[in-house]
Amino acid sequence: MSKYWIFLILTLVFTGCVMFPDDDDIPHLSMAKSIAVEADGTTHVAGFYWDGSRIKACYWKNGVKIKLPEAEGTKDSRANGIVVAADNSVYIAGYYEDSFYTRACYWKDEERKDLPAGTGNSYAAPMAIGADGAVYIAGSYLDNGKRIACYWKDGTKYDLPDFPGMTTGSTNGIAIAADNTIYITGNYWNDNHKIIPWLWSNGVKTDLSIPPGNGYFSAEAVAITADNTVYIADTYRGDGPEKACYWKNGTKHDLPVPVGSDGSFAMAIAIASDNSVYITGGYKENDIRKTCYWKNEEITDLPRGDWSTADADAIIIANNTVYIAGNYKVGTYVLGGLGISIVDKACYWKDGIKINLPD
Repeated sequence: MSKYWIFLILTLVFTGCVMFPDDDDIPHLSMAKSIAVEADGTTHVAGFYWDGSRIKACYWKNGVKIKLPEAEGTKDSRANGIVVAADNSVYIAGYYEDSFYTRACYWKDEERKDLPAGTGNSYAAPMAIGADGAVYIAGSYLDNGKRIACYWKDGTKYDLPDFPGMTTGSTNGIAIAADNTIYITGNYWNDNHKIIPWLWSNGVKTDLSIPPGNGYFSAEAVAITADNTVYIADTYRGDGPEKACYWKNGTKHDLPVPVGSDGSFAMAIAIASDNSVYITGGYKENDIRKTCYWKNEEITDLPRGDWSTADADAIIIANNTVYIAGNYKVGTYVLGGLGISIVDKACYWKDGIKINLPD
């Protein structure tokens, strides 16, 4: 854990060449993971920050950071999902680490409540509110060494059924239709050690079609239109580089990227009132991750930080405005010492304009 939360110094040993660290090796001063916007434009962003000794869950309301209360003895905590109810109550899903396990939880108006999930590690992330006002949270937990996909409705846990050949499962996205039908996306390892993406609804699991190869898929997010058309954002890898794509009612569509790109990825999806489809993600160019979004498959780059790299983890369309939550990189390249010092910082984009959030 410590390598993510100390200030990173990379020593370069190749003359005349700058080597960029992998994204997973970059420490985080703050991260934005989810966003919700009220009718009056009040903006809520869930995430976490580094306080100098450990990770702490928080959210930002109109750019002001609000720390979320923790259980006694908490080591680290994270907020990963956020929704605002019709009565303006703010719900945030996440988890915290105690001396033994990771515990799924949620906060309602900053009051923390644990989610039931047995005695092993548990995780909670994507959220949705049903037409009936119920609060849904997708997640997973460990039971005898096996990860079980599940969701909670108003705090009550419902396990998703095991699938034939499944060795472990997880959830990545959740959406609730106007008739309160639940749609959950995720992936699982089968007994051939392949990662299979799936959609679960009304008790039925459907595997998403994947091309031949030894790669992987990860159904990251799901969105539903008013006429119950199902869209799923995904990243897959067959025998070549990663590719961003989406499914529309089970049919896969690859997302376009600039000529010369060496990989792309999709992270989140939202449907506008006119049924336009927005997907956040990015692509790789000269080993640098560039952040973007697609509107009806047309790509738009997002402004980034010092290192021309960022991540866009969540998207919402509110008041005819596109809001995207994520993080950007800042730091310096030290020529004399041949070193790189960079960190992640939370931000969101409002109609393409980057707004930095305080640590």
